[in-house]
Amino acid sequence: MFTMLAFLTACAGGPSDEREKAKDTGETPEVAAGPASIATVDEAIVTLARVTWTTDAATVGFVEFGPDTSYGWSTPTNSVAVAAHEAILFGLTGETTYHFRAVTVGEDGVEVPGPDQTVTTGSIPAEVPTFTEVIPVNSPGLGPWVLTSALDPGGDKGFILVLGLDGKVVWYLATDSGAAASARPTADGAGIYFVTFHEADPTAARLTVMGWDGVVRSELEVPFAHHDAVELPEGGWVTAISEMREVGDETIAGDTIVELALDGSQRVVWSAWDSLRMVENKGWTTSRFPDAIDWTHVNGIEYDPVELAYYVSFYYPECVVKIDRGTGETIWQLGGDDNEFQFIDDDGFGPQHAPQVVPGGLRVFDNNDSTGSRAVEYQIDDVGMTVSMTWSFAPPEKIWALALGDVARYADGSALVTYGSGREIFAVAADGSITGQLEVDQFVALGSSASIADFDRAQ
Repeated sequence: MFTMLAFLTACAGGPSDEREKAKDTGETPEVAAGPASIATVDEAIVTLARVTWTTDAATVGFVEFGPDTSYGWSTPTNSVAVAAHEAILFGLTGETTYHFRAVTVGEDGVEVPGPDQTVTTGSIPAEVPTFTEVIPVNSPGLGPWVLTSALDPGGDKGFILVLGLDGKVVWYLATDSGAAASARPTADGAGIYFVTFHEADPTAARLTVMGWDGVVRSELEVPFAHHDAVELPEGGWVTAISEMREVGDETIAGDTIVELALDGSQRVVWSAWDSLRMVENKGWTTSRFPDAIDWTHVNGIEYDPVELAYYVSFYYPECVVKIDRGTGETIWQLGGDDNEFQFIDDDGFGPQHAPQVVPGGLRVFDNNDSTGSRAVEYQIDDVGMTVSMTWSFAPPEKIWALALGDVARYADGSALVTYGSGREIFAVAADGSITGQLEVDQFVALGSSASIADFDRAQ
């Protein structure tokens, strides 16, 4: 679901020619002692450590770090020569001591390591969700970390988390200003972006872009935005914004699909009020709005830059709609009362979350409130108007995740399947076997999840 671009190797930095020479010949290069450095644990994210050091002349450098003096990990080498250096250590767990040393690189490429030092991370706040490793994750197709979100049952706050494959938290952010159902990595790999929405006050919604160092890069107030946003190739984002209208004696919320420019200006691409037939559904009795009916309840958006089309998931209408980005026309509707397709060898889906484009088809997390939730993938014939299931996953013991949920698949066919309010994350092999399982210990619902290959040092 998430495309990771320009993710530099913060925990797998490549060795220099000098280090390779030492490995090959057993020789130790004769270099002067490098500078001492200082490590400071971040006050807001106590699993981050900032390392600073200075050099007499402008140079490039990096930091080696790890659980002992063999280190094993390194930050990327900074691209611009400076005299005052800073590197940020990611991927650390709480209340753990790590060894580190600053390394400067001369014009001749010789690396000069400083003395070994240690830093101890802080205690992660008690309110941050924790995870139990039910089945150890053993899935070579996944990166070493999982980006996910956790929502408080009240729906007005939550957390964005990065976990190791053992379930230990290595990065966290409390979203006290509202819940974040989805957090996505930025296209440049330097951080994340997300929409926070507040059920008690939907006008307080905002879109935030944050670096992995915890610094907010940009923030837009987007009243009535909710659930999801997608970064567009040319910059800016697309999101769903609820529009309230009076219908008879009822106030009804219907969604619009809106593009947001970097300056906050908006362009309405599509409106349910103009394009979706209103049929009474569960949103008439179960609403996230205090004083309105939740008719459409968009919960996921996907953009296909090849077809220039949006795929939008509507929870209560139980359908996915494909929309032409340029014209705003509905191309087709899959599922729901006005379904345009015939399902082959499958009963269809719904309600659902997390639409994702696959070659020739679509993947969704099927919440399915009757037979148990599942992840499912379809091939779509939009000429013959048929849909054929090509892949699915459900655990042996049925789990009903009536809220949230996500599925992401990777190059080797492996997958991460997140069971939302079922509180489970499964690693799944290409053959459908379970290769790992994490369970959140608190009574929270899990939003989107994605495997990430590495952290990029914030530039």
